[in-house]
Amino acid sequence: METDDRRYLVVNLILKCVLSLALFGCIFKMPYDYYQAVRFLCLVGCGWLTYFEIERKQNYLFGTITASIAVLYNPGYEIILRREIWHPIDIGLSVLLAIWVYIDASSLTKMIEES
Repeated sequence: METDDRRYLVVNLILKCVLSLALFGCIFKMPYDYYQAVRFLCLVGCGWLTYFEIERKQNYLFGTITASIAVLYNPGYEIILRREIWHPIDIGLSVLLAIWVYIDASSLTKMIEES
């Protein structure tokens, strides 16, 4: 894989880690502004991941999933759910992003070792 593609993968790994930690932080009692910031971060971050998955990797399944997450967390058109419903969603997405980071990190390590 090209050096430019490796940079994209590293940026995606960092972004997924930040999103995972931010979503995990949502299970704690935080000010309302924190949740708004997480919504904006998820919108922008998942928008970037959608672009990367569809344009760079031609992976439409993960592109669709990240686009759906971006719509779910869209701060402009909020989906209003109770805290009891948001917590499992936040934890589930945080865990899935952490697993995705592990898978991508192992594949990136293999790419680096091969070159």
